[in-house]
Amino acid sequence: TQEFVTTLNTGRAFERPSSGIAHPGMPAPFGVYQTRDGFLNIAMNPFAKLVEALEAPELARFDDAEALFDRRDEAHAAIEAVTQTRTTAAWMERLLAFDLWCGEVLRQEEVPDDPQVKHMDAFTSYQLPVIGEVKTVNVPITLSETPGKVERHAPMVGEHTVEILAELGFDGERIAALRASGAVWVHPKADAAAA
Repeated sequence: TQEFVTTLNTGRAFERPSSGIAHPGMPAPFGVYQTRDGFLNIAMNPFAKLVEALEAPELARFDDAEALFDRRDEAHAAIEAVTQTRTTAAWMERLLAFDLWCGEVLRQEEVPDDPQVKHMDAFTSYQLPVIGEVKTVNVPITLSETPGKVERHAPMVGEHTVEILAELGFDGERIAALRASGAVWVHPKADAAAA
């Protein structure tokens, strides 16, 4: 909604910057920055504090709300020139020591092993009759009294045909006739599970 509220009230649409600014309506430094060995994201922070943490007083020329938005591509490039001088781990240690919002950008295959991801129980698995264990993203919301969880797989085509027809009052003879005529289909794994 924030994009539409802005556009409706100003008559001006957001223009996506060419830099790594993460959202077209946000000023620098909000975005992703290359480091010596990877990438780092930096969220909205007091800019003067970020300049101090980066040990780059030349960046102070952008310490103005209008400049951080209107010159965000230039600011991003200037910040990235600094972040490329150290490793991601070195910058994380430095920026977190200044209590700045930042994070290491992980490759997808690295995410499941991240300590915070493990702590949040962000991934889970279930059994799929056709192939066995399937890993998936867990329910993202934790509620104390009604916790959600992935309990089973999405149904395979025809997996619950017999069960549903029986709930609707069809007897075994009628279900067999529907199957024989091709009117309904039952997944072979469902037959095996019922046996």
